[in-house]
Amino acid sequence: MKQKAFLLPILLPISLIVTPQLIAAELGKGNKEHNKLTVGYSYFNFGVENINYQETPNNISVKSESSVSNFIIRTGGLYPISPDFNFSIDATASFAPEQSTEQWHHTGSGELLQKNLVTLTNASTVVLLHYKVSSSWQLLAGGSFSEETFKRFHFETISPDLVQDFSGSLIEESFSHFYLNLGIGYGSDMLKGQADHFSVRAYIGLPLWSETRNTTYPETTWTENNSYTINLQAQYSIAINENFQIGLYTSYGFIDRGGEGVFGAYNAITKLEDSYVSIPDAQTKRFMLGLEVLWQF
Repeated sequence: MKQKAFLLPILLPISLIVTPQLIAAELGKGNKEHNKLTVGYSYFNFGVENINYQETPNNISVKSESSVSNFIIRTGGLYPISPDFNFSIDATASFAPEQSTEQWHHTGSGELLQKNLVTLTNASTVVLLHYKVSSSWQLLAGGSFSEETFKRFHFETISPDLVQDFSGSLIEESFSHFYLNLGIGYGSDMLKGQADHFSVRAYIGLPLWSETRNTTYPETTWTENNSYTINLQAQYSIAINENFQIGLYTSYGFIDRGGEGVFGAYNAITKLEDSYVSIPDAQTKRFMLGLEVLWQF
C-alpha cells in the first residue's frame, strides 16, 4: 500500500496534463457560455451511508472487518469567483450511528478469534477550486479535512490465541487528516431555469497532515502521512420550479492508511508501558446515497 501511495504524486500530475487533451473536442466547439458569471447554487442532502472498515496489524496474523450504516447530512454549494473559476464547499457528517459487529480472524487459518460491537462515524469538509476548461468540464484542486471515529466495546473472546484481553473496555480511535485533492469534474454551474442538472466529480487526495489517537494509549499520537483517498461523486436532479430542483446524490470514497509504530507508549488497560506499539494498516470504504434539494436565485 505504501508503494501505491508513493506513485500517486507521480501519476496524478501526468493524468492532469493528459486530461485536457481528452476533452479537446469539447473545447473545439467554441462554446463561450462558460465566460458568463453565474450566481452559484446551494444544496442540502439527507441520506444514508455504508462504511466498511478493515484492519491488518503488522505484528500479528490477525485481520478485522466491520460494516455499519448511518444517516448522513450533507450541505454545500458551487459559487463563482470569475468567468473561468468557481469554488465549491461540501460538508458531510454522520449521525445516529448504528451498532454493528466487528470480527477478528486469523489471517492464516481463518479462525474466528474475537467479536465486539463497533460504531463508525465520519465528518468531513471539502473545498475545491474549479477551473472551467469548457462550459462543462473543470479541473479540480483544493483541500479537505476529515475525521473518522471508531468505537469498540462489548468484547467477546472466542479463542485463547487472543493477544490482549479487552474485556469490559471501551476503545475509541480517531483518524484525523488533511488532504490535497486533485481531479476532474463535469457539469454545468447553471441551475435556475434549467429542466435538469447533472454533475460528476472524481479526485484523489494526497496527505498533507494526519493524526491518529487511541484511548488505549492516551499519551500517544501517530502522525505518519502514508495514506491516500479516492473519491467519486455523481448527482442528478430535475426542476420543480424555476429556482429549485430535487434529485439523487451518490458517492464512493476509499481511504488507505498505512501502519505506524511508536516506542514507549503507556497502555491505559494494562497500566504498563509498552516498548513498541503500532497502529495497523487500515482500509475504509464509504458509499453514500441521498435525496438532494438544490436552489439558485
